[in-house]
Amino acid sequence: MTQEEIKELISKAQHGDAEAQFELGKVYHFGKGVKKNISKSITLFKLASEQGHCQAQSLLGMCYQLGIGVEENETEAFKLFKLSAEQGDVHGQYCLGICYEFGAGIEKNLTEAIRLYELSAEQGDDEAQFMLGVHFYHGEGVKKNLTKAFKLYQKAAEQGHTRAQLCLGGCYFNGDGVEKDYTEAVKWFRLAAKQGNKKAKAILKKMEMSKNSDEELQIKQQQHNKG
Repeated sequence: MTQEEIKELISKAQHGDAEAQFELGKVYHFGKGVKKNISKSITLFKLASEQGHCQAQSLLGMCYQLGIGVEENETEAFKLFKLSAEQGDVHGQYCLGICYEFGAGIEKNLTEAIRLYELSAEQGDDEAQFMLGVHFYHGEGVKKNLTKAFKLYQKAAEQGHTRAQLCLGGCYFNGDGVEKDYTEAVKWFRLAAKQGNKKAKAILKKMEMSKNSDEELQIKQQQHNKG
């Protein structure tokens, strides 16, 4: 981002433009063209959130959840994710789902978590697609369906989600929800390994070592179920 663009954002943010406050908050949060300043980013996210900016609410919620620039507060994070999700924000829906699944700032409710993952996944969120895939794979909160799990892993994997790539490779290798395909399995394991996934690297190494063996290679589902 150029200095002129940053100046323009500052001017708009000072005049109460919620979108500019949010964008400028990201500039300071990630240090894009300016020195990183988490304190300023939090202030700007708060200003935008108070005006109902759903993405700002979601990012501010993450800050509270992780204790970035503010004191960690799961209850406040939940409130912000809820405000964001109610406006249809894809990230807000996913994060709210996580809160419900693990009881972060709210009582656990797996049914509600699944509903939110589905809303987020339908909008293309790779994290939600992966989490929903895990639930369908194991039959947790939903009826077990390996075909659905495979399709969800595939959608997330195609967006570059590392753990989904690992799981997709496992599905092809074991024939879970799809016909066995050794070539496709290797392809996805390699993509996951390229992104640094240690389990994928270990699997590829084991596959290489077993290439000339008469014994059929066995890979336990546990190794790829949850990435």
